[in-house]
Amino acid sequence: MALNEKRTRLWHAFHSLDDSLTGSVPKSQLKVLTHNIASILGLQNDGSGLNEYMSTPTLTLNEYLYYMQVEVFDCIKENDTFGSNDRLDKIDKEDRNKIDIDKVDDVCWMICKRKYLNRENRIILDEDVLKLWKIFNFLAETDEEGKVLLPVVMDSQEVACLGEKYTQIIGRPWKTKEFDSVADEINTFYFQQMLNFLETWCSLGLSGLDVGLAIKELYEEIICDVIKKGFLTKKGQAFANWKDRWFVLLPTVLSYYVSSDLKECKGEIKLDSFSKVEPISNKSLAKANRFVVKGVDRSIEISAPDIRTKNAWIRAIESAIAYCSQTGSYQKAAFKQRKQARDALRNELQKQEKKKHEEEENVKREREDLQRRLTEKESRLKEVNEMGEKKRLILEEKLKEGEDRRKREEEKLNEHQRQLEQEKLARAEAELRFEEEARLREAEQQRLRELEDLQKQLEERLEAESRAKRDEEIVRTLQSRLLEEEFQKREMLENIQVAIEESLASERQKRENLEEERQEQEMIMEEERKKLEALELERKATDEKLQNAIVKLAEAEREKKKTQSKLKAREKPIGLARCIQPEPNPHITHRGLGAFSELEFQKKRSAGVQESESGDDLNDGSFNNNEHADSGVDA
Repeated sequence: MALNEKRTRLWHAFHSLDDSLTGSVPKSQLKVLTHNIASILGLQNDGSGLNEYMSTPTLTLNEYLYYMQVEVFDCIKENDTFGSNDRLDKIDKEDRNKIDIDKVDDVCWMICKRKYLNRENRIILDEDVLKLWKIFNFLAETDEEGKVLLPVVMDSQEVACLGEKYTQIIGRPWKTKEFDSVADEINTFYFQQMLNFLETWCSLGLSGLDVGLAIKELYEEIICDVIKKGFLTKKGQAFANWKDRWFVLLPTVLSYYVSSDLKECKGEIKLDSFSKVEPISNKSLAKANRFVVKGVDRSIEISAPDIRTKNAWIRAIESAIAYCSQTGSYQKAAFKQRKQARDALRNELQKQEKKKHEEEENVKREREDLQRRLTEKESRLKEVNEMGEKKRLILEEKLKEGEDRRKREEEKLNEHQRQLEQEKLARAEAELRFEEEARLREAEQQRLRELEDLQKQLEERLEAESRAKRDEEIVRTLQSRLLEEEFQKREMLENIQVAIEESLASERQKRENLEEERQEQEMIMEEERKKLEALELERKATDEKLQNAIVKLAEAEREKKKTQSKLKAREKPIGLARCIQPEPNPHITHRGLGAFSELEFQKKRSAGVQESESGDDLNDGSFNNNEHADSGVDA
């Protein structure tokens, strides 16, 4: 007996006993629970073994589950619980396991119901809460190996699927957007949360009986493994008559009853992997929307009220036939398929989110790299500007020093010129006064040559200063060129940044365009649905006209049969001789024809001709009716 199927029930009972929410329950309370479960399963176990199991006064859930597996559930294989009942001895392992689960359900519900039934503004009845509890345990979240996860929760998508079915049954619209806003905050639902959701969101304004009928239908579909049910018209086997029957489709059998209360079963068709379901083409005088189900031992012909119901039943029976080769619950297999699809979708979304995150990280890194390069360019440009400023200051200082030197040289030159003039005056005076002036003049000439050399040197220095100015202008030109190149690079980087922003804006515009296209597609789908509904109404009107035509044809058939019976009655012989039908004639007496005028005999002959023509017309009409009936049969 697998513990996995009872983990959910034991978790509810254990969680209800854990009032302090410490994750452990005293052994005294677990003894009572163990004794009740063992007793209802036909085992002798009073729970005293819990005293020797572990040295602590309390047990955690995993410790208690291990104890129940070893001391209780494994003992069922060794102990023949059903030995006194021959009928139960024939139950297979799967059915026996289901009976054990039902018994464990009763014990665990008896413990945890006080927690779930004690709530405000109750709409759902207590027995319907038990059905929802079993549905919740059936649809509880599992891992990849099918093992129930603890704590026992239900995925938000499964709650949405259950709520959508529930609202369809009670005839209310399913609010997808409102539930998605709740599911964004609550990914998994506990049983109390699911119960409050069904009461506060889906059942307001309804009576407990109406809610109970909807929950009963959900219970039959999910727990009782009913794939589909409803009224259909079945063709008889011995007589070709049509009768309405309540059909119930299970994974391996299609049963039909007199009414929906399932009290009188009129028959069933067993299904296997070789069974078939095929639609039948509509005939003018036959039932519409027909299909045939070919089972293991026999086949039946069924008629649906409309084409939509017919296609829905054909799909449901095909799914049941496809599942016949498998074992276990059909709804459990459907739940596993939904979980696999949900996990695959979530993995895909995670991959897309991861890819999107990586793309955003790449864009962020590129932006940071671009910002870093811009910062480096700006710092480099700043350094270049600072270096240029320093060079400019140095050149200005050098120019200022050269200007000062030039002024000093000019002052010296002026001073020398004044000295030369004084020397010239002194030489003239010396020539006039002394003869020795010649030597002094030569000395003065020598000094003059030296001054000329000095002047040449000064001129060379001035030329050097002019070359320095030209070099400074060249440096300034190079500096301006470097600045222009840096400005161009900075402008190019700014253009790249603008292009990136424009591409991001275009992506956002594309997303908005896609969203608008999706809304337009939804509007087109809505218009097509309205057109389909109008065509459905036209088809129903055509069906009504067809039924009226069938009734008129049936009346014509009955009139034809009456006419034929009258003709046969007139033509029926008595014995070997044909009976002479007397014809009343007021002109003939027991003595023969009366003496009448020739005009009266002509009137009689014309009347006889008219009677013969009317008889021929009657025969032609019956022949045409027979041809029409034969054509209807052929059709």
